[in-house]
Order: sequence, then structure tokens, then C-alpha cells
Amino acid sequence: MNLNKILLIGHVGRDPETIAGDFVKFSLATTERGYEKDGVQIPDRTTWHDIEARGQQARFAQNYIKQGDMVFVEGKLYKQDVMTSGGQRTYTKVYAYTIELIKKKESTNLTT
Repeated sequence: MNLNKILLIGHVGRDPETIAGDFVKFSLATTERGYEKDGVQIPDRTTWHDIEARGQQARFAQNYIKQGDMVFVEGKLYKQDVMTSGGQRTYTKVYAYTIELIKKKESTNLTT
């Protein structure tokens, strides 16, 4: 039996970028909170994930997801090889099957 599944909850780093109609990509930050161990302070650690989606999930992201929102993403990991001037680089990305909005970014109202 094989399984390729990832579940993420984090904050959207930038508004979803539409690429070729029903395909979007955006970044998602997940943060592991810091702690203290044996008198040593371990800082927060943030990991950035490249999220990609198609079809219904892409349309949802285009219409409802904005930078700063907290979202739940369920999907699979895949690798993409890219040739650069420095040689070949491999990127790990998340293909999203499910994107759910958990919390909209708090808007600041400056009107008095």
C-alpha cells in the first residue's frame, strides 16, 4: 500500500496567482511554535509551501482566498525539476485536492 497525502493549516503568503485559466498557485506558511528546553530558547520555525490547484479548488482560491487568510489544504506532494543557470534544481510542491477557508485576515478599519 502506498500513500502520498499532506494536510496543512497555515497563512496564505500572497494572493493566489492565476496561471492559464483554472490553475492557481500561492504560498502557505506553517509555523512550529518555539519553546524552551534545558534553559535554551528554541525560536519559532516557519516553513513555506508552494501550493498549486486546478478546477473547482482553483476557482475557490481565486474568488475567496487572499494574503493573510488562514486555510486548510489537503493534497499530495510532488517534485518538479527546473533547469537554472546554476544547474538543475528540484522543488517540492503541494497539489491541493481540498482548500478550505478557516479565517479571513483581520481587516483594519481606519475610519473615525
